[in-house]
Amino acid sequence: MEDKNPIKKGKLKGRDEKGRFIRGEYEGGPGRPKGSKNWQTDFNEAVKSIAKKLKKTESEIRTMLLEKGIAESLQGNYNFWKEIIERNYGKIKEPLEITGEISTTEDNTLIDLLKKTDEQTRKKIINELVKVIEQKDN
Repeated sequence: MEDKNPIKKGKLKGRDEKGRFIRGEYEGGPGRPKGSKNWQTDFNEAVKSIAKKLKKTESEIRTMLLEKGIAESLQGNYNFWKEIIERNYGKIKEPLEITGEISTTEDNTLIDLLKKTDEQTRKKIINELVKVIEQKDN
């Protein structure tokens, strides 16, 4: 049987036989341009600028933003709050519950179902399946 592993077939340039990057041989893009700022830096600079204009401390401005986020959330608008939190602290983890049964007929295998879902849902399902398998092994 033919080995389909792209590393073993030599198709991944700039990598060794174990798939690790070889220093100086990576052919990927240049990445983020030097001197460009990430969102966190832009956010911090905006807070600093607003604080200076309003003659308040940066902590007071952050508190005002949090108060605004909470007020919006209480009215059902979570977008403002969600964006600030996720950009500062990372995406919020969402629990996933899987209920029901999965048929394993030829037309409806688990693999076929996973292929029909988006990547994020697929990862959640796989992680939950791993948890179930680990619980049964213990």
